[in-house]
Amino acid sequence: MKLKAFWDQLVGVLLMIPKAKVTGGELDTSLPIRQLGLALLGSPARKRLALSGITPELLQLGVTTDVFHACLLGGWTRCLLCCRPFMSILAKSYHLCPSDQINQDEPRLFKLTRRVAEELLLLSIFAPLMTVDLSVQVDDTAYATDSSDAKGACVAKHVGCEVSRALWRSGRKRGGFARMLNRKEALIRKIDEMKEEHLFPLGIASCAERFSPEKPRAHCFHFLEIWGGSGKVSKALDKRAVLWGQCWTWIHCPSTT
Repeated sequence: MKLKAFWDQLVGVLLMIPKAKVTGGELDTSLPIRQLGLALLGSPARKRLALSGITPELLQLGVTTDVFHACLLGGWTRCLLCCRPFMSILAKSYHLCPSDQINQDEPRLFKLTRRVAEELLLLSIFAPLMTVDLSVQVDDTAYATDSSDAKGACVAKHVGCEVSRALWRSGRKRGGFARMLNRKEALIRKIDEMKEEHLFPLGIASCAERFSPEKPRAHCFHFLEIWGGSGKVSKALDKRAVLWGQCWTWIHCPSTT
């Protein structure tokens, strides 16, 4: 009942925000910002401040509903789209309520976990900072990351401001990917990595053969002594600068049947 009363009281705050500002960004043209030489673009300040005020009130209740939680996360996600780095705050919040089971007419009650409460509280604290400065110079370095399941890598290349600016302006989105393996090949690769040369005769395996450095042999011996007892022959050859390996001794195990 407290949650219901809380929703009835504060839902009007969200409805007061103009739709034109909810769907787009807002440029801060206040005098102090302009005097600093900044051009701050972000979600409308009224929306961010409204969410920043609503969220801590909700956290004090300790519970939420799946319908209210979806609305709250939707509002915060809109704000974060203008400042993507803050998206890293949210992790557990997206998994608190099953999104495929939400029914607007029959909201279900969920307990706010400590981790979810911490994420939402951090968003409330950082709400005033969720802007991007358009006056900042374009980074003259291009970055690429590896999205494999078990490994990861990040590489960087100096491309200059002109190339970097062209990538930002012409790209369909701010990140792109190049698929090395299709889904079938990736699945087979997970099952057996040693079958590369048979699975991809014209693909990644051939590229690896041409560009990968040769793997050095782990062991290279001139002499191996089998059934040598204490290895007297090997020790004698060692004095003649002959590279010898481990002395192998075969042990006979009689059958127990």
